[in-house]
Amino acid sequence: LLQYLFFFFLIWSTGILNRGVGWARTYGPPFWTSWLQAFFMPSQGLFNALVKANVFDTIYEYVAEYMEKRQLCGCVADDGVDDGTPSLASARSFFNRTASAKAGASM
Repeated sequence: LLQYLFFFFLIWSTGILNRGVGWARTYGPPFWTSWLQAFFMPSQGLFNALVKANVFDTIYEYVAEYMEKRQLCGCVADDGVDDGTPSLASARSFFNRTASAKAGASM
């Protein structure tokens, strides 16, 4: 649901920006705001379809897995010493909990 709302506000903010700038200026909106509105407004259906197909969740999971493998998430290897830094094991458990919560919420 949050992804739908994000894309809704992103797409409609271009139209609001175009109309607001056009209203504030005496000779109409500039070309770039009209172009943004003309580009993004028809793509709302595409973004809704991508959200419905879980494309962005798949991309998120791929990036999270890539970052975990490359240790780019700020995690360190689990060496058994509790020094307060997050370990890869805790990162894996976080991603697993997040994925299972999403799976349970979609049922």
